[in-house]
Amino acid sequence: LIDNIISKDDLLIYLSGSGNSLNLVKCARKAKLKKIKQASITGFNGGALNLIVDYPINIKFDDMEICEDIQLSIFHYIKQKLMIKYSSNFEKVDLPKYQKRTLEDHIS
Repeated sequence: LIDNIISKDDLLIYLSGSGNSLNLVKCARKAKLKKIKQASITGFNGGALNLIVDYPINIKFDDMEICEDIQLSIFHYIKQKLMIKYSSNFEKVDLPKYQKRTLEDHIS
C-alpha cells in the first residue's frame, strides 16, 4: 500500500507509544528504501522507529497514556505550523472550521 500513496517529496510522521508498532516499523523500512523523509513521535525508549526515521522525537516517559497525550500535543503544534507555512497552497480548499480556530484565532 505504501507504494501507492506516498511519493519522494512527502514527509511521513508516525505516532507510536513504544516505537515498535509492527505496521509502522514495516512502513518506515519501506519508505527509507525509497528515500522518503520520515519523523516519529514515540514514548518509552523510542523503539525501532527511533533508529529508522530521519527526525525522531522521543518522549522518554514510561507511561503510555501520558506519552499519547504529549504526542498529540506535539503533533497538533507541528500541524498548525505546517498549515501556516503552506496556507497559500490551500487557498482553493474550503477549511472554514480550521481557519476560524487557528488562523483567525477564533474559538469554536
